[in-house]
Amino acid sequence: MLFYSEKHIVCGEYIYEDWDPELVKHALSFFNPDNMRVDVLSKSFDKQSQGNQSMMPFTTLLLLSSPKVVSL
Repeated sequence: MLFYSEKHIVCGEYIYEDWDPELVKHALSFFNPDNMRVDVLSKSFDKQSQGNQSMMPFTTLLLLSSPKVVSL
């Protein structure tokens, strides 16, 4: 992370200047519960917490693998 300024630390060398909703949809279409990892960060945990790693219930995986369409 020392290679980038604070302004570009999240995007690094991959910065897109134009908004392309179809490109975003295309990129998001590759994510599903079987090939991604979700990390939850919260200030509500105490400093001594070592975290918790657990398997997601199968029924939740089924719900996430075929989400309902949201109209905007």
